[in-house]
Amino acid sequence: MAEIWVGKFGGRSLSSIVGVKKAQQIMLDDERRRLCVVSAPGARFDGDPKVTLMSKQLAKHNRVRSEESDYIMDDIAQRYDDIYPGSKEQVHARLLEDFIIELPEVWYYTRLVSAGERLQGFCFAEDSGFELVDPLEYLVGVGNPRNAHILPETYERLATLDVKTRAVMAGFQCISKDGKVMILDDGGSDKTGSIVARGVGASVYENFTDSAVLSASPKFVSDPLVIHTMTRKELRDLSYSGFNLFQQSALQPLEGTDVVLHIRGTNQYPEEGTLVVLDRVSDRDYPVHGIACREGFCSFSVDASGINDEIGVLVDLLMVFKDRKIPVEIDPSGIDDISVVVHQDYVNGNVDSIKREMSDLVYAYQTGMIHGEEFI
Repeated sequence: MAEIWVGKFGGRSLSSIVGVKKAQQIMLDDERRRLCVVSAPGARFDGDPKVTLMSKQLAKHNRVRSEESDYIMDDIAQRYDDIYPGSKEQVHARLLEDFIIELPEVWYYTRLVSAGERLQGFCFAEDSGFELVDPLEYLVGVGNPRNAHILPETYERLATLDVKTRAVMAGFQCISKDGKVMILDDGGSDKTGSIVARGVGASVYENFTDSAVLSASPKFVSDPLVIHTMTRKELRDLSYSGFNLFQQSALQPLEGTDVVLHIRGTNQYPEEGTLVVLDRVSDRDYPVHGIACREGFCSFSVDASGINDEIGVLVDLLMVFKDRKIPVEIDPSGIDDISVVVHQDYVNGNVDSIKREMSDLVYAYQTGMIHGEEFI
């Protein structure tokens, strides 16, 4: 069987005629590039709404035609016409069909919000002459319609996919067992690409986005270096810590496979970008591979002489957060202090009660009293 590469093109890459032509040429540059996954058109400039955001605004009108809903539909159709001249009428008709369909609220939302990817796939295929592959024939999901989990049946279906030339598939969506459209979490087209790459037995999954993985954010560091090789764990850690180039959850379908993830900048092509491998040898001269930051964290700290010597105190302090269903990020500690770092979104309204309970626990340990009983 011939070697297959799967590609994915992000929304910003496909937000203009130039971007689409670039993506099509990339696909034609190598015979191994057989299938690409596409996102809905992204922002063309800072402050410009993504088509997915516009679709969410449209969904709020819940099938009711009005001047505002007609304006949103016309605006979305015009976006596609700017990218694929002459497509406006067909896009508007397909979008209107999704807008007026009778479905329960959650299923109506998932179908309409994922329309941007389906329209992108349709237009991209028409413009390029590539085969159009319907993701709803191959990706089967279960669970929350807005954050579906892929069933193993998906990989069995994808294994039968025979792409004879080149093909395009819409990202971000799957089908429920009873035939309704479900969506993956935000950044779901990245995950679709991983799922498809695994399912068709691809050797390489090329994720084309704004740029390769950089060693730091250009917002804070001028002209940061490209990370040319990194491990999946390093990418997962950096993604969680603030990197926005690749969704952390999109790595999960690749676990247990030999698929090589290759993150590349569409506009920088043919530059090599970042290879994501299973393992690598660290360079002792440059031990720091990348730096990321993420806002919104807070720390609860206790300071008491010898507190870290008390058996069980850390477990009890962490239970304060577990009982409130607050996930803990990290719990650094020293001889006389213990800190618990959490995201502040989870602690709104709980700060005073958490501080009081932590203080009471430390006092109980320090005075020989714990859970109302004296130590013997």
